[in-house]
Amino acid sequence: MPIVEFTLDSAAQHHVQLHIPTEQTTITVMLNGSILGSLTPEEQIAGKDFRLPDTSPLHVRVVQGQPQVLREGYPLPIIDPKAPVIDTSPAAQARRRDRKLGGCLITWLILSIIATSSTVLLYFVIALWVMLNRSPWLVLPNGSLLFVGASPLLLLLVGLLGCVYVAGLSLIFFWKKLGFYLLAGAIIVEVLILILSHLFTIISLVPVAVAIILYVYLNRRGIWQQMN
Repeated sequence: MPIVEFTLDSAAQHHVQLHIPTEQTTITVMLNGSILGSLTPEEQIAGKDFRLPDTSPLHVRVVQGQPQVLREGYPLPIIDPKAPVIDTSPAAQARRRDRKLGGCLITWLILSIIATSSTVLLYFVIALWVMLNRSPWLVLPNGSLLFVGASPLLLLLVGLLGCVYVAGLSLIFFWKKLGFYLLAGAIIVEVLILILSHLFTIISLVPVAVAIILYVYLNRRGIWQQMN
């Protein structure tokens, strides 16, 4: 028996369910699992009024084969069965308020963002220097020269991946799984670029190890399950 569900209030704490038989006979109208009444085939087109516990009217009808529920003349939104269910109970809200990333993780995220941002800025400065001077040699503050083995385009690309890296770390502060996915994606792309550019070294695997450790940490602390 198909069930069509409507939300009765903005907080989605009260639902109206319509149990619709496949043979299109009597429709059972329920509020939070409690039966309010039924709607016979003869009543479905014109509709029928039901009384809610607060005595406000609830009108149920079927228009062109589609069930509709109206409260005080306004149609109630239908609930998509594929949509994620959000627990709005006071206990769930308290858990969301009390959840914490932990001091160690917060410190690590802040330091990683600072270090990555500094590295990205350095990549952009070096790429700009090489493009403007058309020279692979970089003049250091002490007057010595440093050979830049990578092309400006490669430096800019790695710098942009670093921006994605920083964005991913920042989203973890807001309990977003997308942050970790961005972080992991940027690391994988960067490793592939280094391999294709013949610049890959064992040090290039450090970000991969960092991402794995972060994922394990988030799961062991139960943070991953609470992230959106």
